[in-house]
Order: sequence, then structure tokens, then C-alpha cells
Amino acid sequence: MHTGTLDHVTGTRKKRAGERIRQFWASDDPAKLLRDWWGGTPSEGRGGAALVRAAQKGYDWQVRDVHRSRNTWILDSPDLIKRRVGDYRAIRGLTIDEVADAAHVDPQVVSMLERQGVTPTTNRDAARVIRALDIKFMKIVAERASND
Repeated sequence: MHTGTLDHVTGTRKKRAGERIRQFWASDDPAKLLRDWWGGTPSEGRGGAALVRAAQKGYDWQVRDVHRSRNTWILDSPDLIKRRVGDYRAIRGLTIDEVADAAHVDPQVVSMLERQGVTPTTNRDAARVIRALDIKFMKIVAERASND
């Protein structure tokens, strides 16, 4: 939840998870929100489960620290780009057309970035899409789609 990734989550589950992450990021009291969502004990593991356990133990400061700091990505492969664009579009609850409008690019650019991790146009258009989704990044290297 705190990393903003939805790896291996698809369809309706991805949409629901995106809504939850959006609520978490917007919350003024993220620890209380996590306690409300998980009445029982979360499954063992790291990442989101560890964050829920911290909230349940009353370590609100730890949850707030994670809540404030989101990952900064190095987007240097098609696989990373397509995962992040797809994840953040789900988290933001936006359609491809809405992202394209916000980025001032053709919807085909957003679609290709999300499906293949490549851009049919320029690296600059890929950066516009990534900024429109508010993905924090240090570096982006988007490959151009081949016209074979």
C-alpha cells in the first residue's frame, strides 16, 4: 500500500486496491484508517501487512512516516514503465482519456505505455504521462515503439 504498486493484481481487485491506496494517501489519519479497515490481524509478511501491524500496535508515527514518503522510481525499462503507469492510473481512478487529456498527449501514448512500456512518440510524451499521474521519478528512459 505504501509503495503504490499493484503488481500481480488485475481487474476489479486492482480497481478496489487502487481506491484503497487513494484513500490512504488522502487520509489525515492513516493509522486510524488502517485500523478501521483491518479489524483482525493482517497476514504475515512485509510491506502493507507490516504497516497494518504498526497501526494496530499504536505506532502511528511509523505509519505517518511511511504515509508522507512515497517511493521515487527509476523508470528505465519497458516492464517498469508499464507496471507503474498501470498501477498509478488505477490508484488515481482515471481513464486512459483522462490521463491523456491531463498530459496533453494522444490516448494511444498512454495505452502503449500501460500495455507495452514503450511510447509511439517521444520520451518527452512518456514523461508528460508519468507527471500527469504524479509518479515520482528520478530517471525515465522510455523506448520508442518500433514501426515494423
